[in-house]
Amino acid sequence: MIVATCIMIGLAAGMTRSILSIASVAVLIGLTFVAATLTTMTWTSLISLGLAIAGYNIGLITFVAAGAIQAIRSTPAR
Repeated sequence: MIVATCIMIGLAAGMTRSILSIASVAVLIGLTFVAATLTTMTWTSLISLGLAIAGYNIGLITFVAAGAIQAIRSTPAR
């Protein structure tokens, strides 16, 4: 569920086309993990952080790839 949510967050951040929003979302993912680590009494898993970062990156890569495919298909054939 973390991966699917972060993929959608990556797609939404990519759609803004703002480097500031893309970077701030990336920072907020890390800060959320730090806040969860500080407020819980048990150990937090680094695997969850890794999955969140991987999902976010997959979302951004999917957005860029979809834009590239759309640009290729919209160019007229010679």
